Amino acid sequence: MSKKEVFLGPSPEQAVYARLDAIEDAISRADSKTLGKCEVCQGQVETELLKIDYGACVCIEHLSEEQRRNLERKP
Repeated sequence: MSKKEVFLGPSPEQAVYARLDAIEDAISRADSKTLGKCEVCQGQVETELLKIDYGACVCIEHLSEEQRRNLERKP
């Protein structure tokens, strides 16, 4: 096992980069004051949803049934 594998844990390297991209996007939206703003209705995304996914950009009511079920499964 390489040092990179040990450091990254069970997640593939690409998953780490994807997560970093999501964090960078969230920081950019925070800087532009659009973090937590719904892209559909322009309202504020529910606080509980942002606690689950700080990158959420759509209100719960605009999610599909499948997307809602997936949120319910997240720890």
